[in-house]
Amino acid sequence: MKSRIAAAVLATTLGTTLVACGSDTKTVETKDGKVTVSGNGKDGTVTIKGKGKDDTSFSIKQGEVPAGFPSEVPLPKGLKLKAGTKGQQGVKQFCTLSYELVSKAPATALAAYGTQLKDDGFEVPNLADLGGASGSFLSLEAKGKGWTLIASSLGTGSIAAMTVMVSSET
Repeated sequence: MKSRIAAAVLATTLGTTLVACGSDTKTVETKDGKVTVSGNGKDGTVTIKGKGKDDTSFSIKQGEVPAGFPSEVPLPKGLKLKAGTKGQQGVKQFCTLSYELVSKAPATALAAYGTQLKDDGFEVPNLADLGGASGSFLSLEAKGKGWTLIASSLGTGSIAAMTVMVSSET
């Protein structure tokens, strides 16, 4: 499991870099699956598809909510989306959205999203603040409508970001 998580993190970082650099469609195939990079710059996509009984797949789209993102989950308002990922392992689905906070403080952005989730019928039982002199890391957990979310925001000033991770409860 740890190796799959590490592979997903590496793929997200590498894929976002490849998409940002621009390309035509390129596919690399191995005995374990294939990686396809398509598009050019702003509208690029990286897709990773494994071979095996669980049909693991993972895609990264720069600056857009990925196709198939659950419509039941509200998107944070007033933030700049930088990248969206979507994956599937068997029937389990997961998505991650990465946002630039623009001019919002991490605590303000996360509190607003927590309120937005509550207003939409999600339970938001946990909010953690690990603030410090050099910035803060805040996180909330939410559940509802068949989905579990973990949203976290961190940073200060122009390097503040928020990530929303969504996974199906199936």
